[in-house]
Amino acid sequence: MYSRSEVGSATSIEMERRMNQRMMYMGIIELTGDPGKANEISELIDKEREQFPDRYPKQPRLQDGSIAQFMLGSNNKAFSLYETDNPDQLLPLAQRYRGVATMKFVPLFQI
Repeated sequence: MYSRSEVGSATSIEMERRMNQRMMYMGIIELTGDPGKANEISELIDKEREQFPDRYPKQPRLQDGSIAQFMLGSNNKAFSLYETDNPDQLLPLAQRYRGVATMKFVPLFQI
């Protein structure tokens, strides 16, 4: 049986290891404004991502080459996958959609 301090140390080591690697996030977007404007913002972010690759998190691609984006059973909610080693990149992404959509990010952990 492990003592609490040994378990705590193992957990701390695991958390530190995870913090130093790329993390996956599920970005949930809920449209509150014009969907056309949201599409314009998405295209602008794609162009900025090419010019400034460290500004936004990367978006993994599916086997067919498309970006991993999915509807959540309704017309106004969707989610995308994002990958980053710097969670600060998520904030400018959410700020771009202000007034058109709200975004929430959920970290994904492999089990």
